[in-house]
Amino acid sequence: MERQMQTLLLRLAHESILEELDHIESSTYLTLLVEEDPLLQQKLGVFVTLKKYDLTHTKSRILRGCIGTIEGVSRVVEAIYHLSKESAFDDPRFLPLSREEYENIHIKISLLSPLKEINTIDEIILGTHGVVYEYRHHRALFLPEVAIEQHWGVQKLLNQLCIKASLPPEHYLYNEGKLSIFTVESFEDERG
Repeated sequence: MERQMQTLLLRLAHESILEELDHIESSTYLTLLVEEDPLLQQKLGVFVTLKKYDLTHTKSRILRGCIGTIEGVSRVVEAIYHLSKESAFDDPRFLPLSREEYENIHIKISLLSPLKEINTIDEIILGTHGVVYEYRHHRALFLPEVAIEQHWGVQKLLNQLCIKASLPPEHYLYNEGKLSIFTVESFEDERG
């Protein structure tokens, strides 16, 4: 994807959050809704991640919200618009984003490839593949960067994925759950 389109989609994410904070309608959303770009018409899995700059250590960022969909349920533009708001105001791990906090927010958008079911954990390439584990009504996902940021190997990644899915660690070894991988095209704010 060209940087110009990435910049527009990041502007859309920021404007959707500002709609809630400042009650100003997003002009970028209205413009992109009628855009003919084939990518914007696709239904892809999308995640919007918000990180807050740690003001005591200017280079570090800490998670402030992350909401997404594994499979595409709406067009990319609509997904980014709605998921940006959900990441800012509806992530159950955090209080709703305040106007003051917004000034220190860094946004990353991840567009997911379709899932590919795998038969062996040897197919997972850390830092390249995101991973999904599913067993009955349990399901959890980690984006590709999580293992790298947390300094996890494949086994630790999968143990944590099982825990995230409310299953025992190592569940993936002994049960008939389904492991899938995906790749991500991600882009983020340039500042910082």
